[in-house]
Amino acid sequence: MSYPVALGSPASAAAAEGAPRLGVMSPRMEFAVRVTQLADGRWPIAACASEPEAAPRALADCTHAAVDLTLVDSTEALAALLASCPAYVLAVAPNDMADGILEAVRGTPGVNACVREADLPAALETLLRSPAAPGASPVPPAPLAIGGWRSIAVWGLEGGVGKTRLARGLGLECAARGYKALAVGLGSPDMLPLGAGLHPEPNLAGWAQDPRPEALQAQVQADGDLDLLAGFLSPPALGRFAVQALDGETSLSALALQTARLGYAAVVFDVSSQELAAPALKASNALVLVCSATAQGAVAAVEAYRLARREIGLTAEQCHLALNRRRAGHLTAAQFVSAVRSALKEAPRPVVVLDEDPSQDESHAPAPGAAWGGDAWRQGLRQLGDQLFGADPKAAPLVSEMRFGPLVFKKGG
Repeated sequence: MSYPVALGSPASAAAAEGAPRLGVMSPRMEFAVRVTQLADGRWPIAACASEPEAAPRALADCTHAAVDLTLVDSTEALAALLASCPAYVLAVAPNDMADGILEAVRGTPGVNACVREADLPAALETLLRSPAAPGASPVPPAPLAIGGWRSIAVWGLEGGVGKTRLARGLGLECAARGYKALAVGLGSPDMLPLGAGLHPEPNLAGWAQDPRPEALQAQVQADGDLDLLAGFLSPPALGRFAVQALDGETSLSALALQTARLGYAAVVFDVSSQELAAPALKASNALVLVCSATAQGAVAAVEAYRLARREIGLTAEQCHLALNRRRAGHLTAAQFVSAVRSALKEAPRPVVVLDEDPSQDESHAPAPGAAWGGDAWRQGLRQLGDQLFGADPKAAPLVSEMRFGPLVFKKGG
């Protein structure tokens, strides 16, 4: 099985730019997700394969390749796989693999370097600056309107701060910029579809029973230009899913990878249940940390930021702070930052401060595709969108294509 990785032809586009074409060979979706996140739009992913039989053809389209050693069962099989491979190959071993086996892999014809998975980030940087196949130059492509495919977790430790509304608003903002986006509810009972005037079924539990891309498409509802995948009907349904949400084919990481394969430029997880916070953060390459502009919110921001950075491994650049529902008597942005940094010096400044809007009527759901909020709310979402997606492409007419991880979207096509 090989993963469909593009709309259009990313490999030929990359060749025209003289950029390396990265291949990902692994039977594990979480490995492919991690490499995609590390590439982060700087290097186009030309091909992926999840089975040894599909790997030779995929490798033929690459100048560089990250090969997960769990794909093969011996060094002989690895040598056969790489026999006619033109790519510069980085073999990646599980962290518990014995030193002797690593040495044998390093001596296998076709392998240029071999590291344990813990060393993958630095090794991938080195890989893509190493000599490539003839005709390719390991120079990252020029910056485009969007920095890369986005899997975004909208999360916080406080309840009642508007995470669901912000997640949906962010998805609608991405769709309004002309990109295919999916919002995923992780609540029980899930408020995301109710806030869009949609139905609680079909939902994420249906995908978990049949975790294929085709099945995912069957569970999605249309929220205007935004696609929406509802969460769970009840806490027991969420609890059953939580057991399998961290790893494997029904994990949220696998779901995120499927969205990329289906052509979504961004997936937005509404992390409204703490049971699914760790799987959602693991599946994401960006975090919108939603807090109240209060002393309690400052404490929650410190603890959430520490968890995201130290336990999940998100970088400072991937964490974005949003103060929501600020009202009279709350802290100013400067006061909030001062309170947070008294406990955590490296904490980020808020990207956006959204004031409570007393004119918003939450007694009924808006029509699908319509969001709550007035001009200030929409302006705040645009600010957050610029931070996460780059400048609005409508303001960059000279950009002819946009990259989202493994995908290339042609403007106007």
